[in-house]
Amino acid sequence: MFNPFQAIEDAECASDPQVRVSLLEQAIKFLSTQGDAESAEVQHAIGYAWYQHPADTEIRNENVVHHLRNALRINPDHKYALLYLGHHYYDRRQFVLALDILLKFRDREFSAFDQAWRDAKVAELILCCRLQIGDEKNLKEAVHRFCEAMTYCDEEMNPTPEELTQTLIDITSRTSGC
Repeated sequence: MFNPFQAIEDAECASDPQVRVSLLEQAIKFLSTQGDAESAEVQHAIGYAWYQHPADTEIRNENVVHHLRNALRINPDHKYALLYLGHHYYDRRQFVLALDILLKFRDREFSAFDQAWRDAKVAELILCCRLQIGDEKNLKEAVHRFCEAMTYCDEEMNPTPEELTQTLIDITSRTSGC
């Protein structure tokens, strides 16, 4: 029997882009037609599958927001729906929206689930958003939160601050006129 949640998980690990797309689209179709539309988990799974979908289309982006917001409407405390909505806005360079969402997470929110690396990623994105929007007033606090969050990560699960690196490159390019 087809398990759409397993298909989404398998898609994350798929090295073949066609296999990835096929698994995600099967999961989306299955959950959309046979899943409980009033389940926060189902709405989150559909939104997350759209988030993982490699096509950068308006339909994809609308579905990510629609389904993750539905999950939050059903369960306002759904951490992962909130997290990926913040990630989506960040990816779309909607830094004010991303920041508003990411600031809803407390320090060490995910550590209770043995996911300190997620806390570090949230702190990194908050710092990046503040840098991107020029929020110098809250920059010191964001740097502190990021550095502290990184200290709680296991060596094996210490995320590379790719977004921070790219943000610093972007800001340097803008200020140097390159």
